Amino acid sequence: MAIGATRVYVKPEGPLDADSYHAALKDGRSFVTNGPMLVFRINGKRMGETVELPAPGTVSIEAQVLFDPRRDLVSEIEI
Repeated sequence: MAIGATRVYVKPEGPLDADSYHAALKDGRSFVTNGPMLVFRINGKRMGETVELPAPGTVSIEAQVLFDPRRDLVSEIEI
């Protein structure tokens, strides 16, 4: 695998600096990929956020796949 092919994405809050980067990484607002990016929302909450349910029930899940069709071949997604 080429250098730089595996990437870490972090979503800091506020201005991007070392402190906000490390806080976001610690809080779980990050992911690693070497290909397509999978983006999920559960009940409108993004990665690193907490989904609280008052009781067992149904949740809404949104999924998005982001990729470069010139580099990544995506024919199906299994969750």
